Amino acid sequence: MNSEDITSLCASLSINSCDGPVQLLDDRLKVEAINRLSLCLVGRILTRKWVNRDAFIRVIGKIWQVKKGLDIESVSGNTFTFHFRDEYDLVKVMAGSPWSFDNALIAMEKPTGMGTIEALSFSQADFWVQIHQIPLLCMTREIGRFLGGMIGKVLDIDGGSSGDCVGKFMRVRIQIDITKSLKRCLRVDIMGDGVETILILRYERLPNHCFKCGMINHFTSECVEDDLCPTVNGKVEYHFGAWLRASGAQNKSTYNSQRGSFFSPVKGKEMNPVVAAGIEISPILNVSDKGDDIMDLVSTLMCDPSEPQEQEELAGDRRRSMKKDVRPQENGSINGGCRSH
Repeated sequence: MNSEDITSLCASLSINSCDGPVQLLDDRLKVEAINRLSLCLVGRILTRKWVNRDAFIRVIGKIWQVKKGLDIESVSGNTFTFHFRDEYDLVKVMAGSPWSFDNALIAMEKPTGMGTIEALSFSQADFWVQIHQIPLLCMTREIGRFLGGMIGKVLDIDGGSSGDCVGKFMRVRIQIDITKSLKRCLRVDIMGDGVETILILRYERLPNHCFKCGMINHFTSECVEDDLCPTVNGKVEYHFGAWLRASGAQNKSTYNSQRGSFFSPVKGKEMNPVVAAGIEISPILNVSDKGDDIMDLVSTLMCDPSEPQEQEELAGDRRRSMKKDVRPQENGSINGGCRSH
């Protein structure tokens, strides 16, 4: 009997005196249970495939490197409970999110006292989001909070060691609604003159997502979205792509050195704007932390339809070799800006 059958049975159950009187739960037992629940997380691996539970339990504890111990239990399907023995370990794991397994996001929930695991929505995830092509005028914490609010719930703003937000991009910690498509950009009228500025978004530690609809809970080849993507020069131009994934996770201690202290214009030659994923990318900045050529990035943006399948084949190879990991793949980089006309 599954959880839905049990819920339906409870709803239709007629309670009478034969079932005995109502008993009051002992306060001491309640306090112990509340304390234990406060050190508990529930996670669900967002993929339509069944994961190897034993491999997941074996690997995740090593990746998290908790100091005081961790008990992991499989609840059902791809849902697991994590019982920590120390609050520091729990806070560290949550602060280090998002986590992924086999390139699929692990959505985490903090359970509450009277809730059930079946009632958890697994609809939120915390990401560090890089906002690119921001004018210097807008590089303040207050404007960062405003822009972050257009994406989701703002949790933190990284001002770097100097405390300000001046750099190649702004970095904001945001709780994102993962039941919706990822946001690709922000459209802002900065000066109130009717001129629209488009700010490109890139997500640190972003796992595999659907290039077609922008959802995180399935691969492109699994998408049932009816909306057809346009074809350009014989290749499918997906609305989303690997370019949404930031080139590397940024730590606050190294943030300034990695994001740079100012915009770096391209010198020596001019490059014409290019259009990828329906957005005009103007290569006015040095393109990438790794020195990638702009055309390589455009090729990534205008992904070949075979790429999602290749991703799955690589994931299958990893499963067969049992070399699983809980880290995201960081592909490509773009520090480009765009402006609508």
